[in-house]
Amino acid sequence: MERPNEGLGGADDSGSHAPVELLVRYPRAMQGQVDPLDEILHAAEPPLVLCPLGFERRAFLRFGKLPVVTTGPGADAITRAFAERDRWPVRQPRLIILLGLAGALNEKYAAGTAHAVEVVRSRFGDAPMFAPVLAPVLDQRAAPMRDPECSIVESAQIVVDAREKSQLRARTGADLVDTESRTFARCADAAGIPWAIVRGVSDDAFCALPAEFATFVDAAGETRATKVIAALLQRPTLIRTLMRIGRDSRTAMRDASFTADALGCLQPIDLCSARHPLVLFGGSFDPP
Repeated sequence: MERPNEGLGGADDSGSHAPVELLVRYPRAMQGQVDPLDEILHAAEPPLVLCPLGFERRAFLRFGKLPVVTTGPGADAITRAFAERDRWPVRQPRLIILLGLAGALNEKYAAGTAHAVEVVRSRFGDAPMFAPVLAPVLDQRAAPMRDPECSIVESAQIVVDAREKSQLRARTGADLVDTESRTFARCADAAGIPWAIVRGVSDDAFCALPAEFATFVDAAGETRATKVIAALLQRPTLIRTLMRIGRDSRTAMRDASFTADALGCLQPIDLCSARHPLVLFGGSFDPP
């Protein structure tokens, strides 16, 4: 069952946010489920970045320094990535970041820009929303990275039509759309890992993507060059659209990568909360 995170209010009909239940969990070590040493060392593990597409991962490797994994696109790929956590390069990341491209629903969000998401909305409108545990931290420690109004909604498929974008915006109030965010938030929350979402805008609210766009990427998140070439042979004018999207995507991923890397530099104490306590040890020793 989906439940809101700490510090998240549900929007009422007036658009204001009412407080919701604060969820408190004790460390798993206190419940006897894991080795206490694992729980203590958890905070020392580096953050992990998940990129749905290979292009996004390669862009991050250019500008960022954190461990990164390509999951493949879509909700099923994210679910599978969390189910195969033993294959992650980081055993217990102290923070997990979903990084990649998204489409804009709000006309204020220009192509080529990057945003740290504050709220993950439901496309059905009646399900609880998710907010990253980093929201209070971004308020206090990372104001330049914070976009206090940025919300995102997950779609079952890529939204290619400008009219569809407008309808989705009207129905959900979201600013951005992707195909992974809600599933990612739910999986990270269920795993008890603090999380964040950083998205670069590849196409603005008025941009209509090519109908073939969804076929350009395979299940592993890599570009299908033969599909792209076939589409260009059928419609040579498509090259102008693809070049523009490619240019905006590169710019957006550069800024998004810097933002994600900066979030990864937050100290474990900044990620501490009722749900994610931090154990500190102090002491002294006699020099020889």
